[in-house]
Amino acid sequence: MATQTQRDAVVRSPKVREPSDIELRLQAMGLIDMHKVADAAMHIASAEIPLFLGDKELSAAELAVLSSENADFLERAMRLVSMYGYFTENQYKKGFFRNTRHSVALGECKPYADFFGHPILRKIWARTGYTFKTGKSAVERYLNGATNSLVHFVLGHEELRGIFFRMLGWFSSFEQVPAILDVLDLKGVHGVMDVGGATGDFLEALAAKHPGLDAYVLVDLPHNIGSPETAATLQRIGGKARGVACDALNSILVQPDEIDRATVKFLFQDHSNQSVLRFLKNIWKVLPSGGTVDIIEMLTVPGLATPQNYAPTMDYIMGVHEGFEGGGHVRTLEELKALLTASGFEFFRVIKTRAGISIVEGIKKA
Repeated sequence: MATQTQRDAVVRSPKVREPSDIELRLQAMGLIDMHKVADAAMHIASAEIPLFLGDKELSAAELAVLSSENADFLERAMRLVSMYGYFTENQYKKGFFRNTRHSVALGECKPYADFFGHPILRKIWARTGYTFKTGKSAVERYLNGATNSLVHFVLGHEELRGIFFRMLGWFSSFEQVPAILDVLDLKGVHGVMDVGGATGDFLEALAAKHPGLDAYVLVDLPHNIGSPETAATLQRIGGKARGVACDALNSILVQPDEIDRATVKFLFQDHSNQSVLRFLKNIWKVLPSGGTVDIIEMLTVPGLATPQNYAPTMDYIMGVHEGFEGGGHVRTLEELKALLTASGFEFFRVIKTRAGISIVEGIKKA
């Protein structure tokens, strides 16, 4: 129990000092400069500096030898990101660093850094002024109107496609997918269809968690279904798995007696409301009465933007990559419920996961 002296100390403790005008301007300059911090962080993650550092204290010069980076600039970059808790520098030995939990996490994000740090992605992001003025994707500006979708461009670019799918596989391998599967109830389900499931990483994890289903159907575009990566995934799942090559915007070549559950993970955030309605109506057609669709997405919650909530970041990314008019954005629960209703589904429930992702469920009524 607190003593009277301790209680008095709490009561009399001074208020937190408000920052001065010059401090606020310096903070604002820091915010404007965050792209420089991001640039340093991407280089550090791609060069695997946290992995080389491990649990030791090493100098930037030693790390530069291990990673083939320039020692002087690496030291500057590590000191810059250490301002935000990524690494800690020995205050008595200039240029000597240790990992922190933050920098270890940064090292684990190498696939993400490899994709967004690619020279082509950097050139696209240099054109965000176009998105601010027009609401159209910076991809459209970079490619002079050839496409307004980063996903479409990446899938046709051999090098970026490989980096992109490695990033998706990384997403599937860490906390997000286990968090989804821990709360996804498949009791009584006999067959699952994963729409837009790329090379099948999520479907494979689902099959490992629920091995007793009669069917595991992967639906995606022909170049994804026909890829060696997808063939290997379906083979690992086994004889109950098959790939269906089609554009789900137009039709889904699956019979209602084959599946009674459809999962759609991180697909709708890439598309406009009109496209999402087309997806959902085609899913509705192939589900039996009582079948369920699971929309697995981040949700925008107005007024609750925090650094730990990735939804505002993803929403901004979708604006640059897919364009506001052409499409993508991270929706609110009410927006997804309206799309379910408009496509013939009845909203059932929303399930929150420990990874900041939600599962919005809709049921096909007779």
